[in-house]
Amino acid sequence: MIKFNIKYILLLIITFTFAYLQGGNLPYSIFYCVLCVFLLGLFQIIAATRFISIDTRFEKVVFVVGEKANFTMIVKNSSFFPYPFIYVQNNVLTSFERDYNGDLIDISIDQEVWVNKKIVFDSRGIYDFGAIKLRVKDMFYLFDSNLVFQSKDEIKVYPILYDIHILTSKKNSSFQKLIENKNGLENPVSTRDLRNYRDGDSLKRIHWKASAKHSELFVRNFDVVSGQESLIILDMSKANVSYDKGGMNEEKMIDFFVSLINSLYRRGIKVSILVNAHIKKAFTVENKNDFNSLIEYIIRHKSDSEDNLSSFITSNVNRVGRQKWIGIISMSLDDELSKELLHMCESGYDFSFFCNPLLIEKKWNLELMKKGGIECFDYEDLIQNATVINQ
Repeated sequence: MIKFNIKYILLLIITFTFAYLQGGNLPYSIFYCVLCVFLLGLFQIIAATRFISIDTRFEKVVFVVGEKANFTMIVKNSSFFPYPFIYVQNNVLTSFERDYNGDLIDISIDQEVWVNKKIVFDSRGIYDFGAIKLRVKDMFYLFDSNLVFQSKDEIKVYPILYDIHILTSKKNSSFQKLIENKNGLENPVSTRDLRNYRDGDSLKRIHWKASAKHSELFVRNFDVVSGQESLIILDMSKANVSYDKGGMNEEKMIDFFVSLINSLYRRGIKVSILVNAHIKKAFTVENKNDFNSLIEYIIRHKSDSEDNLSSFITSNVNRVGRQKWIGIISMSLDDELSKELLHMCESGYDFSFFCNPLLIEKKWNLELMKKGGIECFDYEDLIQNATVINQ
């Protein structure tokens, strides 16, 4: 859409009227000068709609939470006109920089201008930088055109994976047996990852396709199956938002959640997962493909469940055998949830509760659970000094 300066249109009408009524060379010369400026500005703004373009670049398309990124917008002018005023704006950037209102640039004939922005991804998700708007003016500031370009970049930001090791005081608990278990059988049909070939490796383990691609031998590490099982319940209720207006606390909970799942399945432990979200979701993680499917779900969903965690547990726990260890992860702990967990403990379920004690308003509920024999962990403390796993 092209806007024009109404005052200049009035000037054009006035000079034409004056020349028509007065006659003579001077009045018409003035009118033609005003008209030429008008037409030149019009041609320039029309050329902008065809010859001004923008491209966006990231150094990569996959990041983890907390990682810094360089976002570049490249404005290119392929016309024979210079443009002294181009205002570049992207609404998504306002979520990264509170004071961001856009960038003002000028561009010469057949020139590229690079607009570099440094951003930090504070939360997981899929980022579509969407529409980039260019507000362009001609050299006489008579016309104003808004050009909209759609960014093709889709950036995925994943949770941070930590190498966590949890110590429990209940030496005979099923959870302790899980984390100390080192026995397991390799599953020859499920590849966990690849590594360089070492002397003595079986030729059956060689990944020929990857070896041919990289011109060196790679062998497969298979997933391990231990025959043991566990259940993780993750709370993604809307109540989390009230504890976490900036989203940082939820990210730490999710970081711990995916790190715990990663730690369990890589030990050969089959992990069943129940997610208290708006659309209730269940997963089973036994190998890397299962884990990747879970991660893809996690980056696409935030806390949105209308149901509280206690009612979600009540409706699902009866289907779980008492011999299976259960891990419950939540940002909050209210009276109702505390009663439900104590009831589970009295009923013979073996489970651990993971939370952030700083977010719990009624601290006595946490103390009551500990006195009742429930193992409680601070998930922030568990990941604080843990090693980050390269993804």
